[in-house]
Amino acid sequence: MKNSIIILLSLLCCVLSCTTRQPTSIQANVTINTDATAKPYNPMIFGGFLEHFGKQIYGGVFDPGSPLSDNNGFRTDVINALKELKVPVIRWPGGCFVDGYHWMNGVGENRLPKDDIRWGVIEPNTFGTHEFVELCRLLNAEPYICQNGLAGVKEMSDWVEYCNATEGEFADIRKKNGYPAPLNVKIWSVGNERSGRDYIHKVRDGGIAMKEVDSSILASCSGIHGSSSIDPYLFEAAGEYLNYISAHQYWIKNFQEHSTPNYLSCMMLSEKPELYIKKVINQIQTAEKETAVINNKNSPYSKDDISIMVSEGEDDLIIKISDQGKSFKRSEVKNIFKYSYTTSSLNLSELKTSSMSGYGHGLPLARLYAKYFNGDLQIIPYYGFGTDAIVYINKIGNQPEKIY
Repeated sequence: MKNSIIILLSLLCCVLSCTTRQPTSIQANVTINTDATAKPYNPMIFGGFLEHFGKQIYGGVFDPGSPLSDNNGFRTDVINALKELKVPVIRWPGGCFVDGYHWMNGVGENRLPKDDIRWGVIEPNTFGTHEFVELCRLLNAEPYICQNGLAGVKEMSDWVEYCNATEGEFADIRKKNGYPAPLNVKIWSVGNERSGRDYIHKVRDGGIAMKEVDSSILASCSGIHGSSSIDPYLFEAAGEYLNYISAHQYWIKNFQEHSTPNYLSCMMLSEKPELYIKKVINQIQTAEKETAVINNKNSPYSKDDISIMVSEGEDDLIIKISDQGKSFKRSEVKNIFKYSYTTSSLNLSELKTSSMSGYGHGLPLARLYAKYFNGDLQIIPYYGFGTDAIVYINKIGNQPEKIY
């Protein structure tokens, strides 16, 4: 029988009446399984995030002139507190802030204040690349720089050169700024919380450009945030240039309130991150399957002719087939479902059974089959571009089946 420890918690709640306070004792039993098998984990999941927002930086980790700061402007009390957390990696400069950030404004001696287009304040730029890297060194954390996803690809590769190269135009600028040795920033992200094909192409082009400067870097991008899903096209277009994807989720409803939640409220949500990580892993595996189908060399079609995507979730299955033809008018969609095709040599009018199973009645039967499983078959034409056929069905049972 497994060993266990029973902890008796007594919580005293005071009920305030109009005249007296009456203490009430509430008891709860907590069972801790001391024989539970330890789970291996990567400590990088306990990473931190630093954005030019509120007092995270100015008045937080960086506060030149404060009696609590060292000679470089870092708050010693904050640094000591962060050291206790043993943060393995820190992502900077954003967050939403990064959409308006241009790294050249934050290096060198002559740093001019700029408008922060995201948070509506003036950014002094006194905390920039070198200050961030120095902060990470103080905390023994790996620096992780997030690029401006709206900036040009060259601006991204120039920043990598400034940080990591031993020679070149921007490496020379770094040396003139008083830093002869490379900063060796290994983790770089293209943009924050962005999606869509234009962004995916920016990820691809940014990954290529940054790795041409330093092939040893680890590239990341915005993969999933909030209620969004991972786009399989990300792996198809940019997968070979990526090492990580960034997954963002927020469990404490604190938007525009800026209140500090209590400890118990946070602990009640402690299982959410692990469940979210499992969800992300499942979506990555599904996206990889879809990409494998699209790039299947044994397919009679080239991926320029037709693409097939399979999205398998916990409760349903979606198959999307897209061609690259000239398509047709939306008003003609209804005619598709009048189409009936069979490979049977029998005359359908002679069949005495009402079942059409096994006779391959094309799209009408396919739609009927999908609806049987609480799904549907939809045909969506994009005139001049092609047609999408989308089948979605609900899963029945929990036994895996080979679907392609």
